[in-house]
Amino acid sequence: MELAEVADELYALLPEEFTATRNERAKAARAAGDKELVQQIRGLPKPSKDAWVVNMLSRRRAEDIARVLELGATFREAQQDADRDELRELNRQRNQLVGALAKQARRLAGELGHDLSETTVTDVEQTLRAAITDSAAATAVRSGWLTRTLSATGLEPVDLSGSVALPEMIGPLSGTAESKAASRRGNDKKSGARKSVQQKKHSRAEAERKDAERQKAARREAEHAEREAERLSADGLEAERRIEDTAARRDRLTGELDDLRDRIRDVERDIETVERDLRSAEQERKRIRRDETEALSKAERARERAEQPPEN
Repeated sequence: MELAEVADELYALLPEEFTATRNERAKAARAAGDKELVQQIRGLPKPSKDAWVVNMLSRRRAEDIARVLELGATFREAQQDADRDELRELNRQRNQLVGALAKQARRLAGELGHDLSETTVTDVEQTLRAAITDSAAATAVRSGWLTRTLSATGLEPVDLSGSVALPEMIGPLSGTAESKAASRRGNDKKSGARKSVQQKKHSRAEAERKDAERQKAARREAEHAEREAERLSADGLEAERRIEDTAARRDRLTGELDDLRDRIRDVERDIETVERDLRSAEQERKRIRRDETEALSKAERARERAEQPPEN
């Protein structure tokens, strides 16, 4: 059993199946003696519901996700070239494609037994837009291992910290070099007026980013607390199972002990009966020997009288 295989299995499950399956895989790793794998499996976080939906899209609607990511590559190239006409058309395509895929997400979740709130659908749309804007976000979405949804301001690289399980296994997620290079090429082509507009947009975007960062920090803290609660819950369940097993073993042994005690009492009663019979038999033997001795004495006296000569 390898960590990547376990992760691929877990992030393809329904939300209600995740924790129990993770505990089972950790138990199997412990039985195999792989303590490091046990800790790694326990460290795999349960995805938020909106992240789960995106993972399901990546796995069950792979062609649609591929179209989104292909559009993202074209979109980023147009941004680097500062082609306004192309960007306008790509924005239209992006809105259509994201909207269509959001509807797919709602239908897919329904097929899997889950209803999506408007907030969840909005978070899914934001994640898809982030994947179009940022190549690293696209890599995270393509992996199918998202643990939380993503958002993009349009100017800064998407914050991917804690967004995907096992990031070291799916390739680099920085996206920073590409964003910086694009920014430098764009600045070389822009006029002074364009720079001024961009600076204003950047200021607004920076304020929005800070607000988004505060919200993300709060979400991460909540998710961390949820994961810790899940871990403690799993440990508690394991402790309860051990208690139940030990109590059952104690009850079994107590029952066996009671059976043995009953058997000992029965045997003791049998011994008392046998001892009484033995004493009675010994007394009977003594009586028989006494009667035998007396009979022999009588016979001897009778022979003696028989052998005496008759009197004249």
